[in-house]
Amino acid sequence: MLDLPRATTEAVCAALGLQPWHDPTNADPRDTAPEDPGRRRALVRASTLPRLEADLGPGVAAALARSAALLREDADLLDALAAELLAAAVAPHHATDHAGGTSDPGGPPGAVDVASEGGLSLDVDALAAAHAALRTRALHQAATCAGVPAGTLAAVHVEALDRLVTAWHGQGPVHLPGAVEGRRACGRLLLASASR
Repeated sequence: MLDLPRATTEAVCAALGLQPWHDPTNADPRDTAPEDPGRRRALVRASTLPRLEADLGPGVAAALARSAALLREDADLLDALAAELLAAAVAPHHATDHAGGTSDPGGPPGAVDVASEGGLSLDVDALAAAHAALRTRALHQAATCAGVPAGTLAAVHVEALDRLVTAWHGQGPVHLPGAVEGRRACGRLLLASASR
């Protein structure tokens, strides 16, 4: 029903004698506090989309929804390929590396299990050989596997990790949220708690 316009869902509810629930985050943005996290979404819905429809013609919201669906499929594929790359980068060294993770045979394909005390050790050559789009997604996944709290990892953190892989010249460690550190040593990218 997310693809249906509001007028259609309201008409269906009326025809069936149902009382729809009105999400307060969809309220008029003039009725919400400036710091309200739903305010921006309400502004887009109440002001931006109608203006785009007026300027460009009807169907803007539907076109954006179609584009989002296509991009979601693309993102799902890239995430799966990045997980395979991450598993391959872990695999060459996992059996003997005291700081390495291991491929999880019981998890989904490409899943990585990180030893709670050890962190994650990745083969730099395997990462460097990959396309940048896959490599940076794999690095993002690796950082979260190593303990970086979800939602705290920014593009600057991933870019700094990527430089340890592709533009390493002896630079020091990369400090990540959650007291996780990324550093390069002996052809490996090591992601572990900075307190180790």
